[in-house]
Amino acid sequence: MTPNPNRFAPLTQTLPLTKRTWLATGINVFRKIFDMKRKDLIKYIADTANKFYGQPAKPLQIDTVANLVMGRNTFFLAGTGFGKSRIAEIYYKLILQKKTCGCTSLESVGLPWR
Repeated sequence: MTPNPNRFAPLTQTLPLTKRTWLATGINVFRKIFDMKRKDLIKYIADTANKFYGQPAKPLQIDTVANLVMGRNTFFLAGTGFGKSRIAEIYYKLILQKKTCGCTSLESVGLPWR
């Protein structure tokens, strides 16, 4: 018996889309990425991964990151060496990083303030 060649085909085309919300708090991707259509999002993720790693990402990796960006609950099961860690790294590159500012008084570091 030969295996079905479509057994690894992404299932995202048949799943209903969930309503995405962009919140001011929590984990969010950049607003311009959040507002992209799926086709543009997949191309952007592929380009980001290619720039970061210097080689193209696997289609299933790109599809999984796209599902995460779209706010879908995602379960990914793959064998050793597939590149599961790369999925998290690519997604992390798309997350909005908050900038923080640390202030300290000059007296606390032993410098005179005058």
